[in-house]
Parts: sequence; structure tokens; C-alpha cells
Amino acid sequence: MGGLGFVVVIVLYVWLAVAVVKAYWRRNWKSGTAALAVMILLPTTDAVIGRLYLKHLCATEGGLHVKQVVKEVEGFYGGVTTKDFPNYYGYTFVEGSSNAMPRPPDAVERFIIRDGNVVKEDPVPPMSLYELVHVKQKRGPYFDETSWIVLQRSDHSELGRYDVFTFRGGWAEWLLGGFADGRDSVAVCGNIPFHGEKIVVQNTLIPNR
Repeated sequence: MGGLGFVVVIVLYVWLAVAVVKAYWRRNWKSGTAALAVMILLPTTDAVIGRLYLKHLCATEGGLHVKQVVKEVEGFYGGVTTKDFPNYYGYTFVEGSSNAMPRPPDAVERFIIRDGNVVKEDPVPPMSLYELVHVKQKRGPYFDETSWIVLQRSDHSELGRYDVFTFRGGWAEWLLGGFADGRDSVAVCGNIPFHGEKIVVQNTLIPNR
């Protein structure tokens, strides 16, 4: 059904474009040429401009931004965590929560390396001085911003961040996306590493291991 809807929209638009161009061409060739240009640009202009502005966002605001480097860090609070995180990030411990188990208000789950093995401690009082947070927000009707931010837990001051921008497409892409795969975005900053959270953590909080 989605593929059929896609074809129907394309056919209807082409039919409309031909009708409009013919109507204006009967007046004079200049009006017909202008109408043709409008019908071609109408479904593509915001898509082209959006991709150009995406490049601007990626170049000026995207990527890694470190305000303060902290050395000899043992670990951090990472929100949802697993047993693999200490070795994945390269720290002695990572704190957070891997399930919905009730805990005291000031207690966390900690995976810590002891004698070469990862040990789970739960529930325990937190000892992390730093925290990694993940934020996704809209930048107007066309763009999304995904950020991984390292904060100092005592005052929530920002130490470093990694930002990725995506373009959700022009109006024609939104319309056709409803009939096709319904993608949330059609373009993203080029050459963006997959593990942005690991990059910002390791470049802001230098592990003591």
C-alpha cells in the first residue's frame, strides 16, 4: 500500500505540473518557463537549503567540544550501565542503573574492576564526581540535535560535549516518507563516529588506568 501511495503522489504531482505549465505557456513562453521553474523547485528548494544549512551546523557546532580536561579519573556516572562498561570506556568503575530495581534515593549500581575482574556492587552510595548525559532536542521544524555531555556532578557545570545534527528533510520528503519508510531523518553530519559518548568521555575525563 505504501509503494502504491508513493506512485500515486508522484503521478498526481507530474499531472498537476504539466497542467500548470501548459496553462501558462498558452499565455506566452516566458510565463510557461517561469511556471516550469516553480514546479521543479517547489518540492526541492527546502530540501537543498536544509542540507546546506546542515553542513553549516556540522562545521560550526557539531563534533567534540571540550571545555575542561580532568586527569586521573577513576570513573563516572553513566545512567543506564552494564557489566561491560568499565572495560568499554577504560575506567576503574562506572555507576548507574541497569534495571528498574527499587533503591534508596542516594544509592546506585556500580560495576568496578577488582583484581582484574568486573564486580557488581548494588546498592551502594555514589562516588562519581562526573556524569555522562544524553540529550536529544529539536532545532526548529527541520533539524534534530543529539548531544552527549559530561557534567561535574557537584554543580552540573559542563566539561565537554559531543554534538550530532540531523536533517529531517523537506516537505516533499516528509510526504513521501509517509508512503515509504517513514524515516526520521534523511541526512546527518558526515564522518560522524558511531560512539560519540565514548569520544567525549575519554577526551574530557582522562582515566587513571
